[in-house]
Amino acid sequence: MRKRLDDLFSALMLLAAIAVLLAGYYCLSHSIARAGEAMPAPIPVAPVCIELPAPDPTPEPTPTYDPAMPLSAELQAVLYEACAESDVPVALALGVIEVESCFLADADNGQCYGLMQLNRDYFPDKLFPADNLRAGIEYLGRLLGQYGDPAAALTAYNAGYDTGRRAYANAVLSAAEWWEEST
Repeated sequence: MRKRLDDLFSALMLLAAIAVLLAGYYCLSHSIARAGEAMPAPIPVAPVCIELPAPDPTPEPTPTYDPAMPLSAELQAVLYEACAESDVPVALALGVIEVESCFLADADNGQCYGLMQLNRDYFPDKLFPADNLRAGIEYLGRLLGQYGDPAAALTAYNAGYDTGRRAYANAVLSAAEWWEEST
């Protein structure tokens, strides 16, 4: 008896599934047939005025290529981006590049290399110029935050720690001042 009830229940479930499929088919075909008929006129709706919030103040313009700067447009874009991310003044980064490498991307003294003259003992060797810029500027930003004094941070950038001697820092700050006035 149990077997017959199970078979009957299965048959009823199958019929119900077929009925659902047929109803769906009927609705779909009916909808397709009506799609060609004229649509009723839309109900007129009064326009709604929504007050939009005032736009944000004009964002800082993105620096454009400066032909007076001895870096390609791509490297200038990297410079601006890296300086913004690391909170390093652009003129200060340019001062470091000028003093360290004279803007020569392939500068190499055996121990340090690239635009930012990264020390091979602490940075990956043979970074592309853009990566050399990013790494050097990020490091300079950390030193500026650590020392709170640009001269001390620059000395540490050059010597590994603040030795108290300021010849290198003064050279970079002088170059940075020139770049600040020129750009």
